[in-house]
Amino acid sequence: MSNEQNITQDQYESDYIRGFEDGYDLSLWEPDIAKMLSQIKSDTPYMEGIRNANIEFDKELAGKETLPDFLRTDRLETMLNNREQEQDKGRELEI
Repeated sequence: MSNEQNITQDQYESDYIRGFEDGYDLSLWEPDIAKMLSQIKSDTPYMEGIRNANIEFDKELAGKETLPDFLRTDRLETMLNNREQEQDKGRELEI
């Protein structure tokens, strides 16, 4: 736990989860800011969550880059969308 011993376990978990979620979103949308925040030397549960989210995001990103083409999510989504479009060809839309 952090240096703040007067914090309850529930509050610690709540702050950590909030930090993790915020850190993950930042890693997705503003990776440079997320990297800078993760380097802050703070012992709060919130900052610990941000650091761990940044690490987790980097692991997931590296994992996606090493997948073969046919297993990448974006490719699968494109294939499924194309398949649905092919199935819908020639059908009349119901109004």
